[in-house]
Amino acid sequence: MKFPLILVSAIFLAGCNSLPKVDFTWPKSEQDKEIVQLQRDLEYAQKETQKVLKEKDSEIVAEETSRISKGTSQVYAAHGTLEADPEPNKYTGAASGALAVAKEALPVPEVEDLLAAIEIQKKLLSEQAEEIKLGKELLATASNNVVESKNKVTALEKEKSKIEKESAEAAAALGGQLIDLEATREVERQAYLNKISSQAAAYQEENSFWKRINPLNGLARTFSSLMFWVVLLVVIGGGLKIASIFFPGVGIIQAIVGGLGRVLGGLGGLLFGWIPDALRGMNAVKYKEYKVQRQIADNSVGAIENFREENPEDYITKLKPKLEDWNRDNPELKSIIKKKAYDLNQI
Repeated sequence: MKFPLILVSAIFLAGCNSLPKVDFTWPKSEQDKEIVQLQRDLEYAQKETQKVLKEKDSEIVAEETSRISKGTSQVYAAHGTLEADPEPNKYTGAASGALAVAKEALPVPEVEDLLAAIEIQKKLLSEQAEEIKLGKELLATASNNVVESKNKVTALEKEKSKIEKESAEAAAALGGQLIDLEATREVERQAYLNKISSQAAAYQEENSFWKRINPLNGLARTFSSLMFWVVLLVVIGGGLKIASIFFPGVGIIQAIVGGLGRVLGGLGGLLFGWIPDALRGMNAVKYKEYKVQRQIADNSVGAIENFREENPEDYITKLKPKLEDWNRDNPELKSIIKKKAYDLNQI
């Protein structure tokens, strides 16, 4: 019971000459480093852009908040002046009512701005000419500051728009390079995976169960090796035979080599002598007969086709009934003969 188990194990392991030498590790390249660097550059550029844009937004918000506070403080101060008018009229009453609505709509100003606006109103209401002049100058300065603030916000918004545009262009350029490199690497990766798959499939085929147990698997290799040794021994034997003429002692070696050659030749006869008999058993030698039969069929079909073209009436009345009678038991031959006639006409 042990012998068959050992034999089967030996047959099964005979095909396992070596482990698969397939490298499944995707090799890194300079392009991979470029891809990583581009990803980092793109991420860094986006972060820096967001940082700068955030700073610009903060400046815009601060500037607008300051400007609104200054403007609101003037509304508060003007409303206080109209309310304090000892001799109000319909004009001051209308203006005072509108300013009251504006006060409710606008945010509460900074205390510093409100005090400055009230101080301007006091100077404008002063009885002294110098105070009135100073009040007008302060009011003009406040107006200029508001205009400058608006211009500054407009400039900041333009800078922000420019930064966004340049950032988008830079990101698009980096992104384009990144896409191209990644596409190239993907093509290379697919080619590598195809190579690995081919190697794995070849290894699996080489080490399949049938390959292991197939006794003919190494037949070609055995034949090549056997022929090599036969030719080598023939050459050596011929050389030794010539040498034995001049050195009789070499004849012993020549006899040994000749004996080995006859042994190998006999082994080759045992291994491959069955091939002609097998071919004859499979009717492989009847190919010449097949060619003759095919030529007869082609000639017959060609002759009938010529007769049909040259004598169509005789063909229909005399020959065609005979052909149909001959092929009565094989109706499928009709389409085959028709195709053969067509093929012969194309030659």
